[in-house]
Amino acid sequence: MLPSPEGAPAPVADFFFSPADPSVFDRVQFSDSSYDPAEAGIGAASWDLGDGTTAIGASPSHRYPADGEYRARLTVTTADGRTASITRIVSVRTHDVAIVRLDVPRSAQVNETQRISVAVTSLRYPETVQVELFRNSGVEPIATLIQTQRASEAAPFDFVYTFTAEDATAGTVTFRAVATVVGARDARPADNAAVAAPTEVGPPEAA
Repeated sequence: MLPSPEGAPAPVADFFFSPADPSVFDRVQFSDSSYDPAEAGIGAASWDLGDGTTAIGASPSHRYPADGEYRARLTVTTADGRTASITRIVSVRTHDVAIVRLDVPRSAQVNETQRISVAVTSLRYPETVQVELFRNSGVEPIATLIQTQRASEAAPFDFVYTFTAEDATAGTVTFRAVATVVGARDARPADNAAVAAPTEVGPPEAA
């Protein structure tokens, strides 16, 4: 180990991690961004990740086993033996909603208004959920609902739709629903969309 220069300042310990909003499904990537004002250089980095796990090196990764607040601590040592530490809070919170059912009519007629129901469950927390309803391959929603979702309950998002002459010309209309958590990142977005079987659409009833 090199001797420390007299009066040399302590190194500056710092790090960041990604994603900044981790869930239990994410591997959190830590990155050491410490530096040494005296220019001897950072020689070692050791980590206490807050759940009993330790690591060494500039960029460890770790998957936390449960939601919670974890105090991740980095200690760096310069080549000449000076040390510094920093602690940051890693807040692990797993937001996860899913569409569990999409109910549409099997058939309809032009100008007929029917109900379309999307059932959404929030698996861990109460959430504010937005559900968008799309028609066929459209990218613009034909209707949007936002409501509070209780944890561990399947709540209905009920839409109404009036079938059109365009639907009858095509013969069928296919509905797609997409759910998103408002103000948070869904940990498992693969179950946030559903596509229904096509609804057959005929001409209006004769007067």
